[in-house]
Amino acid sequence: MSAKNIYQLFGCRNKNELYRKVKNGSPDVKELAEFINFLKKDRIDERPLINTNIKLMDYCKDNKLPDGKYMLFLDNQLNLLRVQQTEKLELNEMIRGGIESGAANIILADIKSDKYYSDIYSLAPSPKEILDLQKMKSALGTFELTLSENFTYAPLSSKYHSFIENGIFEEGKKFEKDSKNHISEDEVLFNAATGDVKKYEAREYAEPYVQNFKNIEKTNEFLRHYAEKELKGLSMTKDFRKVKENLKTEFSELGREIFSIMFIDKKNQIIKKENLFEGTLNRSTVYLREVARRILEEKDKFSGIVAIHNHPSGSLRPSSSDIVLTRKISEAMELIGTELKDHLIISRKGAFSFMEDGLLENKYSKKTKNSKKQEQLKIFRD
Repeated sequence: MSAKNIYQLFGCRNKNELYRKVKNGSPDVKELAEFINFLKKDRIDERPLINTNIKLMDYCKDNKLPDGKYMLFLDNQLNLLRVQQTEKLELNEMIRGGIESGAANIILADIKSDKYYSDIYSLAPSPKEILDLQKMKSALGTFELTLSENFTYAPLSSKYHSFIENGIFEEGKKFEKDSKNHISEDEVLFNAATGDVKKYEAREYAEPYVQNFKNIEKTNEFLRHYAEKELKGLSMTKDFRKVKENLKTEFSELGREIFSIMFIDKKNQIIKKENLFEGTLNRSTVYLREVARRILEEKDKFSGIVAIHNHPSGSLRPSSSDIVLTRKISEAMELIGTELKDHLIISRKGAFSFMEDGLLENKYSKKTKNSKKQEQLKIFRD
């Protein structure tokens, strides 16, 4: 019988048994332990960034894409997640690919190497094609997928037709018009018309470790359990690096936003972490009433909380709504007699602290600033 979930894969009955194996360094869970250590590291995003048509053409050139229609699935920052060739554009195929890859944006590319496509006019879509793609764009929005561009490209003539540059699609906030609408005539990208053309296989842009574990059932459940066990008792001051590493274990590869809180005692040690709200790819709704209700249930057992949420896109920059939310949580906590000690944003690239960046003022942040000043004065005197 083949393993159905991560516990069966490593010969365990439940998450507690698997956790003990990992902690004890059991040889039969070595691959899982390596995966966890990989998740703890800050990772630079090495996936191709495709936010202009010039970069899109460069991608076609570098990967020698043969003639055909392609669906490019990209994250919120327009980093490439998956490329998939298709004989015919089907809406359900785009939806499936977008959801499975965790994409926020889709770019359609049609590569034509025939000599007939020697000018921009021969690459222009028909009115019916424009109408069909506009309908697809509208339908994809239901699933929080944005059809960012439709791009028809003739490598032999170095010409292309762009829906954005021709005003059919609106220019997005991230996918931008290029300063020039074609590359130089003497720059030959590739010649897909020569030789036998092989079918382009779908390609995933994810680290091997992530690729190996992403489809195994209950992996996220175990990573959450591991993180919560490891976080308990850690100090938000002395063990802050370990705190961030263990939060990354759970959150760095999730394809949806999660909002959590950690309960902190008078010694600034973590009592426990709880996930409160689960959202979509790029947002989660936080209900302050529910946050307050949960805190009031535990009020006598802790001195403050730390808010946490993840950015599946990989960005560590807080959005304007993140900043507003932090202020609202801080004000709400003060009203019920507790304190928001910090708000952390977690992604594969690392962790962002509102307190460390000066976006959150509280007793703890003032104390930390004063201690840093004292250290600087001591160094100066010495």
